[in-house]
Amino acid sequence: MKKIPLVILITSLCLFLAACDPSHFTYDAYRPSAAITSVELIEYNNPDVKLINNLYSNREIKRFDFDKMTTIETLDANTIDDFTITLSGIGMWNHWWIPDSPSDICLRVIYENGEFDVISYTDPDGNGYFNRFDSIGKLVKYIGSFCERDSFVELVNNYFVIQIK
Repeated sequence: MKKIPLVILITSLCLFLAACDPSHFTYDAYRPSAAITSVELIEYNNPDVKLINNLYSNREIKRFDFDKMTTIETLDANTIDDFTITLSGIGMWNHWWIPDSPSDICLRVIYENGEFDVISYTDPDGNGYFNRFDSIGKLVKYIGSFCERDSFVELVNNYFVIQIK
């Protein structure tokens, strides 16, 4: 009889801890209906990136500043479909602490409707960044981050001449 409260306590604790885990998903869950027109490897000059808590709101995510962006390389149009398939197979998750803006080397996935995704995993604290913006740089949707930095590095190194570590 004394075991029942202990079992209930342990079960409740396990459920509580499992419920706090950020959700896992793939790119397909947030893929827009618009086709991808271009994929760019960019450098985003942003030494002032800071972590924000987006648990309740995404208002602290900064607008995309085109003046901070330099295009390094553009993916060949013939490989966009392969790139999309690879991107769709990478696990992602929602973080509670994220960078307020991208930094360093990023991927910019541009859609035919003018929206674009910015994907990065190179900020100083090792936090991923994956957000969608409209054509003027206003946040459309917080998406999340790759589950592992290695997935970002592998994606860049497999599809671009420029290699990152």
